[in-house]
Amino acid sequence: MERPQVRQIDAQHVESEREITGWEAEQLLRKYGHEPQHYSSIPEQRPVNPNQNLTFEEMVAQESASHG
Repeated sequence: MERPQVRQIDAQHVESEREITGWEAEQLLRKYGHEPQHYSSIPEQRPVNPNQNLTFEEMVAQESASHG
């Protein structure tokens, strides 16, 4: 009968440390199934409001035209 072989593995150590960015952290969390809880470094995609770049006078004119 053959004797079992034992292999001793040296302790693991980190070769180099570096700081990860928020974007990298977010991608790692998503990769391993965690959703970011508080913030996202990716800009939120909101629908563009067509009235967003109107002047005050244009908004007043539009409002009065809609209420006839």
